[in-house]
Amino acid sequence: MALGAACDREVAISNTEQPPAVEPADKPYVGVYAPLDGRWKGVFRTYRDTARTARATRSLKGELTPEQIWSDSSIVFEDSLLVEQHYSSQTPYFQRVTIYDYYPESGDTVLSKGVNKVQNGEMWCVIKKPDETVIHEGDRLEGQVITWERKEGNPYTEEYFHEAVRDDTYEIVGWGYYGDVDTTLSPPLWFYGKYERQ
Repeated sequence: MALGAACDREVAISNTEQPPAVEPADKPYVGVYAPLDGRWKGVFRTYRDTARTARATRSLKGELTPEQIWSDSSIVFEDSLLVEQHYSSQTPYFQRVTIYDYYPESGDTVLSKGVNKVQNGEMWCVIKKPDETVIHEGDRLEGQVITWERKEGNPYTEEYFHEAVRDDTYEIVGWGYYGDVDTTLSPPLWFYGKYERQ
């Protein structure tokens, strides 16, 4: 099924304006996004793996930790940006998202908007950036941890990350493959964001 296709009979997954109808399969996810509600600010950092190994030798799924990045001497800091995120649940299944990415070197701020939603018994994050719409499919781990992933071609993109809200701290840890890269090796790019509730 194409991610942008209509799948609840009326609302496409890519639709960020209209909340989909709540179905029985959605009920286990009631309030799943509520811990994110509010305003968060922090730093998002990217890291480059300078000595990639066979993909199977690294733990790439499940709950990731920043120590998995920092404990490997081949993974080195690459860049950072300042981030402000606003989350506002409109229903227990539909949450509006606004993201401000500030790039210190250029002084540019990029505004993105979208939603976290439950649709057809599945979790979705749909973010409309200035130049693209990004759709991730989600899953819930123990506690208040959500995993997100996407895989698409032309250009090839594969991402996996988790979001964890603990008290007044919100962390993102993940990895990605972008463009013409060898996907049999471990991810070339890792990232970590830590935000504080405002």
